[in-house]
Amino acid sequence: MLKTINDFEFVSIWNTDNKELKKQLFTFWLEHDLMLKEEAVKRVDQAVVIIKCNGKIVGVSTVFKTYFKKLAANVYAYRCFIEKAYRAPALSTRLTIETKRILATALSESDKPVGLLAVIQNQKIKQYWNKAVWPDVDLVYIGNAANGDHFRISYFENSKI
Repeated sequence: MLKTINDFEFVSIWNTDNKELKKQLFTFWLEHDLMLKEEAVKRVDQAVVIIKCNGKIVGVSTVFKTYFKKLAANVYAYRCFIEKAYRAPALSTRLTIETKRILATALSESDKPVGLLAVIQNQKIKQYWNKAVWPDVDLVYIGNAANGDHFRISYFENSKI
């Protein structure tokens, strides 16, 4: 049966010390062969939102702060993964919105990057979701990487560049 957005729970893990949830996330990544153990250890502290369905982790968003030369500003590089069997309409949009909301309220103005930077690697998304602005998730196309991946940014409110 196709899931709807209401079948999912969005859990903030950003800047928490929830060892049990972090352990579950670590296991989730390894069970899905998403990264090596060493990378999972590092990335667990970059997790922002976990998606659960019936108590089981089925998706996650992570970020890391980096300087983005094209904007001459610090950004949060955004990554997300949703287990294929649980992908549902608007789920990735909601995950992105929740991630941005949590980050926007979590940092002081002096420490806050200008926004979320998404690197779109999926060929189908690049081909068919090719509008300059994705208004539902507030991501704006700002160029391509050397390999053809799309860069999109969602600015935090009142960001200055």
